[in-house]
Amino acid sequence: MTKYQVKSAGEVHEVLAVTFTQGEDLRLIGEGGAVVAIFGAFDWLKVVPVVTAPVVEDDPSTDKPALVGGQ
Repeated sequence: MTKYQVKSAGEVHEVLAVTFTQGEDLRLIGEGGAVVAIFGAFDWLKVVPVVTAPVVEDDPSTDKPALVGGQ
């Protein structure tokens, strides 16, 4: 997924989508081909890096038993 910022009607909108198409309007398309946003007119479109949460490598059942109800 990609995060897009679209300035339309004086406001900046953030949308997560897989891709977009531009014809008579701008359509942002999500997973499975579903249209997640339609803009009839817009000033600009930006691609914004998506910041993902870090992956925690610990196994809570052995490294941190307190997380799974251990003493």
